[in-house]
Amino acid sequence: LANTRASPNGIIFVEPKISGGVDEQGFTGNAGGGATVAVTSAQDGHSGEMAVDGKKTTYWASAFDPPEGSSVMMTLKMPVTTPLRGVRIDWEYPADNFDVEVVPSGKKKWQKLYSAPSNNLLESYAYGGPKAPKTADAIRISMNAPHPKWGVF
Repeated sequence: LANTRASPNGIIFVEPKISGGVDEQGFTGNAGGGATVAVTSAQDGHSGEMAVDGKKTTYWASAFDPPEGSSVMMTLKMPVTTPLRGVRIDWEYPADNFDVEVVPSGKKKWQKLYSAPSNNLLESYAYGGPKAPKTADAIRISMNAPHPKWGVF
């Protein structure tokens, strides 16, 4: 059974808080750090909001066995333009293949920040290099394949 799980401090984002609600893109919640989150799947009791609620005892966990050929995604929408040095992902069950994309401030299109065609680390650092955006309005992590040993039950 394939699963991806992100812990609460797994993603670098901003401090301001925002109120809850749902916007036109389906972002929901009152996530700690101010980011609202949308995920493509979640296990009962481990919603996407739990990845950014600031509690060390909660986490997001994707549902088991995503459809073949589909990615599991987490999208963070920042409440304000956010300085971006990189993204740290703290995996419980690492993705073997994943991408990190951002919407640079003032833009509308996603731009690839980092791609990992093979990963076996429980903590991943995604940096885009000298030409990467320095600020972002949103971050999306696409987990394209579970690790064959560490990402499967």
